[in-house]
Order: sequence, then C-alpha cells, then structure tokens
Amino acid sequence: MSTIDNGKKLRELRGSRSAKEVSDAVGISESALLMYERGERNPRDDIKAMLADYFDVGIGDIFYPNNFTKREA
Repeated sequence: MSTIDNGKKLRELRGSRSAKEVSDAVGISESALLMYERGERNPRDDIKAMLADYFDVGIGDIFYPNNFTKREA
C-alpha cells in the first residue's frame, strides 16, 4: 500500500475530528498528521502504533492491509 493510500485511510478514520484534536491526542504535530494524510510522509513505527491505538485498529489495518490475511474461525 502506498503512502497515499495510507493517508486516505488515516483521513477516513479521522472522520469529523479535527487534525488538531487527533494530533494532540497522539502527541504529534498537526502538520505531521496532515502530511501523513496527504501521503507526503510515512510515519515512524512508533507513531504508526500510536495512531492505530488512538483509532482502535491494528497497525496493519492502516498501513499494511494487503500483507495480512484473515484467518477462518
């Protein structure tokens, strides 16, 4: 998945929340979050983990969805 696709997923997860609200909660700058959303930068692994935790999803759901396969129950 490209950084642009990751950015779209981040923007989708953010929904109606402001970039400031999310960035403050995660502990990153608003400009960094917006660059991730625009696909201009890819976050470090620790930031990926904080974003996934904030949105209550797995890191792979945002950044590596094609690398994981769902197991049958």
